[in-house]
Amino acid sequence: MKRITLTLRALAVVLLFSTIALYSCKDDDAPKVFGVVTAKMIAGDGRSYNCVVEGDRLINSADSMKMGTDLSAISLEIEASMGTEMYYNNAPLTKETVLDLTSPVTIQARNGGDIKSYRVEAVIQTMLGAKVTSDMTATGLPKFHSYDMAYFKGKFYCIGADIADKAPESKTFYQLYSSEDGENWMKVSTNPKVIGGYGTKLVVLNGKLLALGGYRWGTDENGDVHSQESWAGVEPISTAWAALSSTDGTNWTNLVTGEEEAGTLPSGRMFANVCVHGGKVYMNGGNMFGYGMFQSMGEGNLWTSADGKTWEKVLPEGEARPFRYAGALFSFDGKLWTLGGVQSFISASQVKKDILSSADGGVTWVTEVEDVTADAANAFNPRWGVKVAEHDGVLYMIGGCGFDGEEAQTLATDILRSTDGKTWTVLEADEQLPNFEGRVNPIVVNGDGSLLWIFGGTKAFTGNYAEPTELFYDVWQKVVK
Repeated sequence: MKRITLTLRALAVVLLFSTIALYSCKDDDAPKVFGVVTAKMIAGDGRSYNCVVEGDRLINSADSMKMGTDLSAISLEIEASMGTEMYYNNAPLTKETVLDLTSPVTIQARNGGDIKSYRVEAVIQTMLGAKVTSDMTATGLPKFHSYDMAYFKGKFYCIGADIADKAPESKTFYQLYSSEDGENWMKVSTNPKVIGGYGTKLVVLNGKLLALGGYRWGTDENGDVHSQESWAGVEPISTAWAALSSTDGTNWTNLVTGEEEAGTLPSGRMFANVCVHGGKVYMNGGNMFGYGMFQSMGEGNLWTSADGKTWEKVLPEGEARPFRYAGALFSFDGKLWTLGGVQSFISASQVKKDILSSADGGVTWVTEVEDVTADAANAFNPRWGVKVAEHDGVLYMIGGCGFDGEEAQTLATDILRSTDGKTWTVLEADEQLPNFEGRVNPIVVNGDGSLLWIFGGTKAFTGNYAEPTELFYDVWQKVVK
């Protein structure tokens, strides 16, 4: 066998040329990475729509433009890779460049001698609905830690809480905003200056806008100090019920005078279930802080009021009772209904599978469906944090979180429909909201005409009772018929 030997000098030469060859290969073979990183389409009315890059296509597929948008006057806001310049018709592409996207156009990314072309296409929402905006906080709304919406006298109202932390000395915001289009928001200068709290709910009842429940921590930036007792000097306890009303959205009346008899008001709570039925507001459940934890209220705690000031506790009779946490409470066909939620805490073993109704204001309840999973024709997958809205005699189920075969939590993306409250079907694919992300407790509001508005909801949560840790701030329209 031959033995091959190399001197140290020869070995050094071989290594040197190998290294040069290796780096030469890397320089020659590695493609230059350049092109569009992010992009937005800006309409003539100032609204912006996020785009996605799909190979050589630039399209706002996940953020459809509003119906009626003028596609002949669209500009692009593009972030490109370092050293890349964008061109349209051989001229530099800037924010001031106006594109006619009634038909797709081509733009180019140029970097040295490299050129990449993109086909730019605009998607406009269909008659079935689409996203109005991806982020209300970009058009005037603060990044609230909790918020709720209502449609009142031609405007949307948003009541929110922006809390730095849950300490008595913290600086916070408890504020009211309004919008005429569901996207652009302006602060309402209310009287008194501070309205609501964390987990306050808005509801329209007999020509008035009510703000119900909620907790306050710390001193509001507008100057109003917190009004709650504290538990262990940090967290408020659930003893103080809050309720205000307004006829114009600006001037508010405190409905709690302090002269009420013991037991005639609900206990303080956040995120209660509320609905209007038979000229009254009905409320149950919600959350409280106790022993340092975010927990549920007793779901047998059903209250009703005709004015938001005087409340009556309803004590359900019989075997069928609406005891559940994080379920839907709604009015339909002259009855109160409840479905979904969990028996006690959030888990696959606790999820409720029944549907109940009451024809006498919540006193007696009938089991309409004992187990929705036993009927193959019923597409309602038991879930919690679900919302149900009614329009023209038809119910729509939106959002919520269910459990898969491995007992993992799964967020629902499909919208369901029912004409009797008992049997639910999934809307056809072309009737669903495209690219709608699953969420817990979306805010569903009936606007004018045949529109359901869907605002935000909870994106992430923690604990056995799903304390919100991250919210959506998007807005969707669903055309219903």
